[in-house]
Amino acid sequence: MRDFGKAILICAAALISPAAAKANVYLFEVTCSNDKYVAQWESGDADPGKEHFRIATGDVNLDCSIYDYNPKTDRDMPRRWCSDPNGVVRGFPPILILIGYSHCR
Repeated sequence: MRDFGKAILICAAALISPAAAKANVYLFEVTCSNDKYVAQWESGDADPGKEHFRIATGDVNLDCSIYDYNPKTDRDMPRRWCSDPNGVVRGFPPILILIGYSHCR
């Protein structure tokens, strides 16, 4: 009977404890007329998917081309870590985008 009680407690603890968040990393080549870099996104607990991050990258790089990351050709390019598009991009002032600033650093 004690083993059954231990099993119940272990199962309850496993259900109550927060699950380890597995973040996916998405990489895109960004090619502009005067700049070329790799944009890196890390998803949070709720991963909206690769296309979501591709669109967010294009939204803040209006005059640039966005490509899938190719490790053979893009690995030596400078990398910029991009912030959550649901937070920063929506509040990012459009005038800053037009003068070349980005939410990627």
